[in-house]
Amino acid sequence: MYRLIQDLLKKFDGTLRLAVIDASEDHTPLGLMIIRRQNGEEIRQFCHPADAIAMAERLQVPLYATSRALKRGSWKNIQPWLETIKPQDFQ
Repeated sequence: MYRLIQDLLKKFDGTLRLAVIDASEDHTPLGLMIIRRQNGEEIRQFCHPADAIAMAERLQVPLYATSRALKRGSWKNIQPWLETIKPQDFQ
């Protein structure tokens, strides 16, 4: 799937600029990928947090977590998984 996303980004002249982990009001973890097209347009695409993390790792772009995600406890749901992953898991 991640290869498909990379191919689509290339086809539509986009590059992943950064990924963000956030949380909704009900503490649900959210992922966000910010894509920049060659014409300067910026696209914000919501996704599962794991997908945001995987794409950031594959494309070597910054990955951020908002203070809301960290304060609301959604980080606790993701942290155990993050501690077990390796870069090879996303190849």
